Amino acid sequence: MSPDRELQPTKRPDLAEERAAFEEFIVGQDQAVASFARLVARIRTGIRSSRPGPIDVKFLAGPSGVGKTAMVYRFAEVLAETDPDLDQGNPREKVIRINCGEYQSSHEIAKLIGAPPGYRDSDNPNAKAESGLKPVFSPENLDASRIYLRNKDGSEDSVIVVLVDEAEKASKSFHQMFLSILDAGHLVLGNNTTVSFGNAVVFYTSNLGNKAIDDLRDTIKNRFNPQDDLSVVFLEAFDKDELVQGSKRIVKEAFIKQFTPEFRGRIRELIVFNLLEKEQLGEIVGVMVREVAEDLYQSLAINSIINISEDAICWIIEHAYNPSEGARPLENMIDVCVKEQILLIASEDPDAFNNKSIYVDLSEDGADLEILTGDENEVLEAENRKANAAILDYQDVDTMQDSPEDYGL
Repeated sequence: MSPDRELQPTKRPDLAEERAAFEEFIVGQDQAVASFARLVARIRTGIRSSRPGPIDVKFLAGPSGVGKTAMVYRFAEVLAETDPDLDQGNPREKVIRINCGEYQSSHEIAKLIGAPPGYRDSDNPNAKAESGLKPVFSPENLDASRIYLRNKDGSEDSVIVVLVDEAEKASKSFHQMFLSILDAGHLVLGNNTTVSFGNAVVFYTSNLGNKAIDDLRDTIKNRFNPQDDLSVVFLEAFDKDELVQGSKRIVKEAFIKQFTPEFRGRIRELIVFNLLEKEQLGEIVGVMVREVAEDLYQSLAINSIINISEDAICWIIEHAYNPSEGARPLENMIDVCVKEQILLIASEDPDAFNNKSIYVDLSEDGADLEILTGDENEVLEAENRKANAAILDYQDVDTMQDSPEDYGL
């Protein structure tokens, strides 16, 4: 199989199906979901742009913790699901992730392409392999990173996913080197070996304009209630359209200011990710809890459904969410208060979760979360009892308000 040949159709695309595959894990990013769904459909049908270079180049911008990196990893998973019969391991591990914070000086690009001729060990690839310093873009690493797709005729094609994270932190030399990939779809390494990126998809992520977006959010917020604590801010109190459009304008202006016309001209699409709204955070917590269940199954063979109460979700959001950091603190809180508690219980009693469902609820004193176990019916009954109790409490309060004399008031 030649890695450079045109992609062949793998199956008839279904955009609704592709969108659903992303929406299951990515919340509140409709533009990005639609764009990535179209890209998957295009790859699966074998349609290629007439432009030379990679299959696609997207620049994902917006606040921290809103799903930019998660979207790229989900893209790799969706591609790998094209043919579940192909054993490809963990698709997330195949993504070539480049942290631009490590490439702020021009000489550091040698970590990507190897040392140029004349430098020590530049003509001895074995020395790099033995020392563990094989270039990121070496042919061996690229081959190991391929995600394979099976065509209708039974042959296989492959896609390489490159994630360039926090692009604004990289040096000019770094971006100059990447122009060869973006423009011609190939790169010459330090030892004069040429590697192809014709079947690659390149994603840039960036937090450009974050400070200005925070300032805009605070300005709009202060129109409503300047006395509120700005550490927890939700969009439901805002003029949403002004914030969304203002954020896009800020990001586009920062993008133009930060990058050269040569670089900008090779970006096929600039996608601005949205700030998260309050109601979306509950969905995100649900997604994260499902991922905890999957992690437990993969690592410890704990095959349990994890249910989480509304009270527990609200507690996590209240204690962890910060608009400047997005959903990332929620994940940290779930790791500490849910995943680690489950692992602790499992370490003390390996059979604690066998054939049982797990229920995460708020403790009686409201100070922490607690982990309950039981069969699925017991968990559902516990949830129903709690819901019914809440309804009765509400009805009691409502009755008391209507007839206070009945309560001796």
